[in-house]
Amino acid sequence: AAGALLSSGGGAAAAAGSDIRMKENIAKIGELQGHTIYKFNYIGDPKVIIGVMAQDIQETDPDCVVPVGDYLYVDYNKLFNEVQP
Repeated sequence: AAGALLSSGGGAAAAAGSDIRMKENIAKIGELQGHTIYKFNYIGDPKVIIGVMAQDIQETDPDCVVPVGDYLYVDYNKLFNEVQP
């Protein structure tokens, strides 16, 4: 599943800091199951990541977005394992 690719490999927790305010060098690279996919890096970390923006998901699948402190996280397992129409 796509969520497994984005997890840290440590188990069930696949929620990721997906708030646009945590990211820089953001570029749209495509779509997956109707969600816009971006490449970016977290501010202060040069490692390139591929994922979604929590603000986008909040509009389309708000049940997949979890607030953590002042930021939004996306539950990738829930987002990409939902039954698609």
